[in-house]
Amino acid sequence: MTSKSETLKKEWQIYTCLNQSIPLLIGIFLFLNLFPHVTAVKEICFYLSAILVLILSISKKTVFSFDSPSTIPFILFVFWSLIGIFFALDIKNSVHDIYAHLLKYLFFYYILINYFNSMKRLTSLIWIVIISTTIFCSCGLIYFYIIQNYNIHTRFAMELTQVQTTLLGIPFIFAILMTVQCILHNPQIRYKIFLMSCLFIITTALLLTQSKGPLIAFLFTFPVLFYKHKRLLFIFVLIFSILISTTNIKNRIITEEFIHPNRLGAIFTYMEIIKDHPILGTGFGMQTYDNQSLLNTYRQRIPLKYQNTEFVKYPHNLFLDNAVRVGVIGLLLFLYIIYTFLRMGLKIARYGREAFIQSWGLCLLLGLCAFLINGMSESLLYGPPAIVLYTIFGMLTILWKLNTTMYTSNHE
Repeated sequence: MTSKSETLKKEWQIYTCLNQSIPLLIGIFLFLNLFPHVTAVKEICFYLSAILVLILSISKKTVFSFDSPSTIPFILFVFWSLIGIFFALDIKNSVHDIYAHLLKYLFFYYILINYFNSMKRLTSLIWIVIISTTIFCSCGLIYFYIIQNYNIHTRFAMELTQVQTTLLGIPFIFAILMTVQCILHNPQIRYKIFLMSCLFIITTALLLTQSKGPLIAFLFTFPVLFYKHKRLLFIFVLIFSILISTTNIKNRIITEEFIHPNRLGAIFTYMEIIKDHPILGTGFGMQTYDNQSLLNTYRQRIPLKYQNTEFVKYPHNLFLDNAVRVGVIGLLLFLYIIYTFLRMGLKIARYGREAFIQSWGLCLLLGLCAFLINGMSESLLYGPPAIVLYTIFGMLTILWKLNTTMYTSNHE
């Protein structure tokens, strides 16, 4: 009997250890989201966590739930994308991208809502994002402007391998919003000082990217967090204005056109593609954008003054990108997903049963709005921005579940 009980105890300890390893691995995966040259580590963390989830699920030693208001919208979008494979211009690439840029992110989302489903673990996610972004920005700024000796007016990270400057804005804004939220609601002065340092570093990096889209998204969203803290808003605006005046972004805002002719030429070209593939699109695969002969064919249809502009390969618009690849119906299904999370965030922010849930619901809702605003000028459904989007989705769902649990327990 003793031997049997000891065996059961050891088995229980093993399964407990495996269950605890999953959030650790996904935490490392999220921590490394922005860092270049660590793809192998991220892949190991992701696939190892997936294998552990599969083993524990088969052994019935974990509860892996798909319970979420977004599950049906996700299923519909995936189903429509799969149908598009049979009509895709590049079938092989569409199959690859459905897995790599949709199903993989969805699995990441469901791991988040299953293994970070408490306030303590949600808080750990928040700190992972803040600290990892701060370290990336600190190391990047030192390497780029001190070691590489680039001029301060050079766009940050333009020469960093695997990191596109235009895509850095979304992770930076997300981290800034969460840092501000922590500053406003953390009473301990030592944490406030640390967080203010993080905020200064990340905000400096954001401005040095000189990207207008993230800046506009930031200016539209961050003041909402200060609606109860007018003095702090004034101080932050003052510091922000000083930082803008010392960087080159003020010249980009003043001198450059809001929508560059090159991008207008691309928009007209992709609109022509949508006219020919309005229902199912060209297929989920992104390599269609590399088909120069195809794009040149459609480019001949657009207004003459845009035919000679330098061609921009990608649509540089979140919604146009969806319409091209999965058609108008696919775009509507994507908007259904966005609507589900916007509605979820609004409900949490307004009717959350605790101040923690309400305040973080508002912060994440603003993060999603910033993503959508920046999506007007970029295709953001791959790489670090996509991880940010599904992290926002996951954190909103966790808050929704926590709030629902509180509501249920109070009515039993």
